[in-house]
Amino acid sequence: MNKIIITAGHHNADSGAVANGFKESEEAIKDRNELVKAVHFISPSTQVIIDDDNDNLATVIRKINAVGTPKDLLLDIHYNSASVIATGVEAFINGKDDPENRRIAGRLVELSSKMLNIPNRGVKLESSSQHPRLGILHTVVRRSILLERGFINNPGDMKSIEKLRWEWALGTANILIQELTKLR
Repeated sequence: MNKIIITAGHHNADSGAVANGFKESEEAIKDRNELVKAVHFISPSTQVIIDDDNDNLATVIRKINAVGTPKDLLLDIHYNSASVIATGVEAFINGKDDPENRRIAGRLVELSSKMLNIPNRGVKLESSSQHPRLGILHTVVRRSILLERGFINNPGDMKSIEKLRWEWALGTANILIQELTKLR
């Protein structure tokens, strides 16, 4: 049976971006945990694999490659950081620019943008990120998306994210379950 793999960007020893009392790793963990609850609320039989909050990226990738298959879905959750006026949600996919991966990522970005009332910054290839290659997008899982939920240093983004975390998780879970069903 195909699985949904959900990882929280960064880990306990690497907080990622920090601003206004928020740590990227902690917010991504909250998102991941709510998303797991939402998937099981909608579809109790769907298998969900998550990362360990103490694992570094290399360990996470190794574990995904040990349990994942090309027909699974992987969502890695992150937060952007820039000037306080920067806002919006975006997703990154690997450099192969698979049309299905782009379509799924587009659905996730569109949902977040509309639900949180923040700009849709689109789906981009990993080469458009601050890194030329994003390791998490290069596992055995073909459908892999890195989602930047908003800007951690933008008070408006974070207020919407905190207020609507469960609703976002339900909507995102619906999309992931629908897409997983198509891959069977």
